[in-house]
Amino acid sequence: MSATLLLLTAMVGAAPPTPPTTRPRAGAPPATAPATRPRPGARAIELGPRHTSELHGFSIRPPAMLEPAHGGSASRLARWVRRDEDTGAVLWSLDVLKNQHAPSEMPAAEYAKVIARQLARSEQFKVDGTDVTIVARRPAMHFRGVWSGALQLWRRQIWVRLGAEEHLVLDVAGRMDKKTIMDAALTASAKTLRVFDPSAAIAERSKSFARGAAVLAGLDERKLRELLRRDVHYYLVELEGRTVGFIRIIEGLAHRSGERGLWVIRSAALALPEEPTQLVREDLFATADRRFEQWQTVAEVRRGRGGVRTVVEGIKQQGLLLVHTSRPGKPRQTRQITLPEAIRPAYLPAAMGVVLPRLIDRDETGSYGFAVFSSVSKDFQLRTVRVVGPDTVGADGKKVAATRLTDQMAPDAPAGELWVDARGLPIRMRTAEGLITRRSDRAAVTAAFAKELIRLDKLAKEAPPAGK
Repeated sequence: MSATLLLLTAMVGAAPPTPPTTRPRAGAPPATAPATRPRPGARAIELGPRHTSELHGFSIRPPAMLEPAHGGSASRLARWVRRDEDTGAVLWSLDVLKNQHAPSEMPAAEYAKVIARQLARSEQFKVDGTDVTIVARRPAMHFRGVWSGALQLWRRQIWVRLGAEEHLVLDVAGRMDKKTIMDAALTASAKTLRVFDPSAAIAERSKSFARGAAVLAGLDERKLRELLRRDVHYYLVELEGRTVGFIRIIEGLAHRSGERGLWVIRSAALALPEEPTQLVREDLFATADRRFEQWQTVAEVRRGRGGVRTVVEGIKQQGLLLVHTSRPGKPRQTRQITLPEAIRPAYLPAAMGVVLPRLIDRDETGSYGFAVFSSVSKDFQLRTVRVVGPDTVGADGKKVAATRLTDQMAPDAPAGELWVDARGLPIRMRTAEGLITRRSDRAAVTAAFAKELIRLDKLAKEAPPAGK
């Protein structure tokens, strides 16, 4: 997920463009975070911040040189990749997997050799060395060798035993000339691995999900109309005391494809030092009963007078989503996705994500879970909003009463903080990477970002209408 447009996801869970590489990515360690380095004389591996998966029961610090990646199989719990700076091609990757394997009574060293032979047959992973150690205070089997598929890659796995049949697998694979750095990186990260019982987090998720479903079950057009704000919302975005962007939100009730529902137009721009300006315009629509939803996200990364544009369009009818993605130089991609029955009661359309703080009960502490679709991972994620309680926050040079919330776009994502007024409208927002979004007005945004506002209005005219 884009570090520079993480501010968007804290309100709606949109899919921003690919982040530039000149600034720290989402989740990169802050300046005060100590880097983990090996003893003098060892291969220098700097580790990034700790990644914790409460729902899968593990945490680990991946190498700082890697960036998070999304998508993959159900057995993949996390993934990070190292890309070529010029081409963007993946040089090597680190995955955290979970697998089931039949238990054995034989000694661990012998069992590792048996598994190595099985890997050669089932995965074309020709292991040339095995070892048995302790990782995260648990028995662990190590496998190193060559992975022969469409390409010949060097690969190393560490199987950490969780139970009689279950293993947590740390897996690195990449080009043969990256063998040394991959080997050292996995060794360094494995030393930071922790495993724990996720049952408490899973139970809490179930309760949050039920609360979220209850909120959505009671929605109708009248309730939507009552919570809408008629004027335009403006917000300025700051980083380290410098204004770097803005968000503009227009909302109301409208008709789309014969349906009446919530309609939101949101535009945003971000102009960080030494990076191209990023523009995003979202056209979001959903009926109160959530049977019908339609959205369009136009994202443009501008360099000089030119720009690279990506358009993502989606439509949901009942339990079926159809998503179209258009990128420069590539054919239009279409993906059909079925909304699983288990998450339908708490499915949150993108348009409702913008007004979410106004939907929940802000007078009682507690968490609300919602299923949201991510155009980045091409899958559904759990968004959790937690009511922390009454607080005060700075606004217009003075302290004002507010309710503090936290907003986590996925179970393993860092949570942002949000302060809202008595109506549930955002006053101030802070992301994990330090972006501050604060309530503003049209005059202040126009004075700082006149060119960007004009370009965003042109995007609306140049992009095809949503649903076309």
